Amino acid sequence: MKILGKIIPLLGSNQIGEVAAAAAACERVLRQGGRDWYWLAGLASGNAPTSPIHIAYLEAEVRNLRTRLSAVGKVSQRLASDVEGLRRENARLSQLNASLQIQLRQAQRSEDARAPEPAGRGDRIEQRARMLIRSKLSTEDRAFVHAVSRSRSNHLSGGVRDRFERLWSEFRRGS
Repeated sequence: MKILGKIIPLLGSNQIGEVAAAAAACERVLRQGGRDWYWLAGLASGNAPTSPIHIAYLEAEVRNLRTRLSAVGKVSQRLASDVEGLRRENARLSQLNASLQIQLRQAQRSEDARAPEPAGRGDRIEQRARMLIRSKLSTEDRAFVHAVSRSRSNHLSGGVRDRFERLWSEFRRGS
């Protein structure tokens, strides 16, 4: 629009051809900017520009911005939904972990009357647990094996030992 400042003085020329060319140039510049002569007259008189072309241009811009805002809103809703789903999954996994920790503690407290495993067996359990954790286990089984490996116990109680041995034998068959 700065170019209008250079073209408008040419409208006062004594040469009719210059005046016509300047008017055509002004028209081109105004149209390219989405403006018209009404806008220019309103600007010169200090009134708010309200030409039909300018209003149509502004309405089109408002529609465009509303469309963009709607798209952003939809993406934002999807992201909020995804975040909520991740929070629910995190809560579920935390509950599962807490439940497994409780089961492990209960199983360790209620150790059966079996004789303690010989010394050095705890190291073997820990080695097997590390191998199992690296294998393809379900989330629940992986959490169980991880809890067993952290227990640092030299022997396992009946239920825990049976589940651990079952996972170990399945692992051995699969590898």
